Amino acid sequence: MKVTISVRQVYFKTTAVDIDIPNDISADDIGTYLNDNAELYSDSIFRGLEEEEHEEGIGMDSGHWTDEDMDSEWRYDCKSLNTGGHV
Repeated sequence: MKVTISVRQVYFKTTAVDIDIPNDISADDIGTYLNDNAELYSDSIFRGLEEEEHEEGIGMDSGHWTDEDMDSEWRYDCKSLNTGGHV
């Protein structure tokens, strides 16, 4: 008789990059600006992810992560305007 042992183990990586955006972008328009200008940060994010080690879990313990059911979550935080959101 055979039995099959299966496992589903979740791993995650996180990384962050800082970019400069124009000072005249309002807090309400930061997400739109970042979505329209992904070339300013996407390559750096992917390079950063390649350099990070995998950690066990879903990665919700640190940062401002909110989308527990999603496979990936992109967000921005702007300390000077005390705002953040999803990209």
